[in-house]
Amino acid sequence: MRLLLLLACVGSLACSRTPETRLDFPGADPRNLGSVRITEVGLERIEVENTGRQTIAINALALGNGWGGVLSIDADATGCIPGLTLQRGEHCIVAIAFEPANDITYRDALHVDYQARGGDPIRASLSLQGSGLLDCSLSTELAQSYDEGVAEAQAQIDIDIAEATAAGEALTRDDGYDDAYPAAYDAAYARAYELRYEDGFALGYEIGYGDGASVAACRNGENDGYADGFAGGVLDGELDGAADGDVAGYGDGYATGCIDGEFDSCGFNTKVDLDPSLPGKCVDQGYGDTYSRSHYDAAYAAAVAANVEYQAGLAAGTREGDEAGLADGDADGYADGYREGVDAGFIDGEADQYEACYLDAFDIGYEDGYLEGYDALFLIAYDNAFVTGYEDGYAFGFLACGP
Repeated sequence: MRLLLLLACVGSLACSRTPETRLDFPGADPRNLGSVRITEVGLERIEVENTGRQTIAINALALGNGWGGVLSIDADATGCIPGLTLQRGEHCIVAIAFEPANDITYRDALHVDYQARGGDPIRASLSLQGSGLLDCSLSTELAQSYDEGVAEAQAQIDIDIAEATAAGEALTRDDGYDDAYPAAYDAAYARAYELRYEDGFALGYEIGYGDGASVAACRNGENDGYADGFAGGVLDGELDGAADGDVAGYGDGYATGCIDGEFDSCGFNTKVDLDPSLPGKCVDQGYGDTYSRSHYDAAYAAAVAANVEYQAGLAAGTREGDEAGLADGDADGYADGYREGVDAGFIDGEADQYEACYLDAFDIGYEDGYLEGYDALFLIAYDNAFVTGYEDGYAFGFLACGP
């Protein structure tokens, strides 16, 4: 991986950057050019500093896109000019002029090419972003468009108030009852259900737990515990004294590389000419600044509050919904709680009884299995060693005492 990254650096402007040769832009990246009103010009002074150990020379300055003149390098305010040398710790200024043509966010990149004496060319890049701010008072045409939007919004508000008032006055007693009953029923049902569910669950759990903690659960636990313990004991007995295991590890190192990617500045240019859609945007702005749905809501609420028949239906629906919800929630909550409590208690009781009997039987099974496994391996190892020792001893004795 490291070799591939190093090979990729060959011939790149950015690959010659080292701690000895380095140029930086102190501050945030991307650099925010702020919000500038359309047709006005904002100026951002960007510091460029030699943070390396060698003297460097500025070769060239460029913007990645420029947006057809929306973003440009202001030569009069820029001190970082081609041919300028910077000693270690010295800095110079690049001034970016920002003259938005429409109310969008512009993104670009500033590139500064530089090099040390005898070194390879290097490129330092800084991301830029700024937004155009539409001010509808910039011209008479835009202001008139804004006023048009305000007038449209006010007309719609008047329509909304009339429609809302008529809708509120048309409501009947049955409408009020239908609107209130479901909400009152659901709220009362939920309250009653929660309270009674806990009572039913507690009683059901107690009964279910007793049924689950049975002799059968204990017997199953003992059988399984002994079998598992015996198997584990045999395995540990056979492997006792041996330390087997692999410690596998690997270390991956990744070279961070030294390639400075070109900044994606959206891939198209925009002319400095004002966006022809701006008058329409001012209409929308005026409408948006003026119109609010709250006028409809307020008129509707006032008409509903004054509707005597609707209010009577609302009160009746609330009262009857509350009574029915309490009764049904009480009954259903207790029944559901009891049933689920029995199920949960039975499961927990059976599990606890099974585990208690399992653990005792496991210990007994493990001990029996360990002894059997140990003895089996010991005898096999003893026999093999005895044969080998006998052969070695016989050979030694024959040589010492034989003819």
